[in-house]
Amino acid sequence: DAHPDVRLAAATALAQVVDALGVDRVPFIIQRLTRAALSRTEPDECGDIIAKKGDEVLAAGASERSGAAQALSLVCVESGTVSALMRDDLVPLSRHQTPAAREGALWCLRFLARDDADFGDH
Repeated sequence: DAHPDVRLAAATALAQVVDALGVDRVPFIIQRLTRAALSRTEPDECGDIIAKKGDEVLAAGASERSGAAQALSLVCVESGTVSALMRDDLVPLSRHQTPAAREGALWCLRFLARDDADFGDH
């Protein structure tokens, strides 16, 4: 959704569901949110297709990346995987070739700083 409050409410609800179920019951959720937030378009075992035009796979738009970054932040805080996300996904993207991936990484960092009380310790 284009409205930030709607994205926040959806992200919060998703994080609560993942917390209630346990991240081990929905192991694909962090991978899918990471792909959407960071605008990754290479194929994977999840089978996600963000958008496709002919044979070209298109990246997620700004609203989708922002919403996925919010949800990813909250889910990672709930599941205790913030350090792994930062080390494995966000830091390597600081020099990524696409602006969309760099923007998604910055959004993730922004939301993690807001959502994680221990953010400075990572």
